[in-house]
Amino acid sequence: MQIVPVRLYPQSIPKASLWFSQKWGIAQSEYEQSMRESITTSDITESTQSQDSKKGNVCSRSGASGDLLSTSDTNLLQANCNKIIESITTSDITESKQSQDSKKGNVCSRSGAQDGFTPSGSRKQEQHSCNQINVIPQWYIVLEGENIIAGAGVIDNDFHTRKDLSPNVCALYVEEKYRKMGVARALLEFIRYDMNAYERLYLLTSHKGFYEKCGWKYVCDVETDDKKGGRIYEIGTLG
Repeated sequence: MQIVPVRLYPQSIPKASLWFSQKWGIAQSEYEQSMRESITTSDITESTQSQDSKKGNVCSRSGASGDLLSTSDTNLLQANCNKIIESITTSDITESKQSQDSKKGNVCSRSGAQDGFTPSGSRKQEQHSCNQINVIPQWYIVLEGENIIAGAGVIDNDFHTRKDLSPNVCALYVEEKYRKMGVARALLEFIRYDMNAYERLYLLTSHKGFYEKCGWKYVCDVETDDKKGGRIYEIGTLG
């Protein structure tokens, strides 16, 4: 299993944008445009930063040319993904399987998120190999071989009225076969490391239970563009 920021794997954009489109019913072109913007903005930011980054740092190259990640890049991402996943203990997964939440559906900010996880608490994982990223949007996919099994994004605002609560994790989804295995939690933790140039992250959800058990804290109810309303949660970044 491998968590990959799309900005580092631009050849995945057609496949990733289609995957998100199929899950959320939003035009593929909108996801593709946002993903390409994440590459462009990251490039601009990196070009203004110091060039004294360590050799092998996966964020020292954005892959804007369309090249696949190098072997060393992939190995670094895989190793750090494994560290995050390993932090989810056997007891966490067992508790998840015993959860009484019988809801089916999306692990996401706007529909039935899976329940039954416990937060990392004070356990401190080693910061993954990327530099601090302070540009949005950002998009992430989780790969099992060549297959996308989960994904999420970070955008300025997830279509709600609290514009001051930003940036927002959005579109979190895990394929049904891979639910109750800690994938969503691992992805959320990865994003907390990757976006640690920000002090806090926020998300919009209509669900109760899952995010609290991942360490997110309820902030307030909020009006949304679709008039359905939702709940805002927050969490600090890591690293």
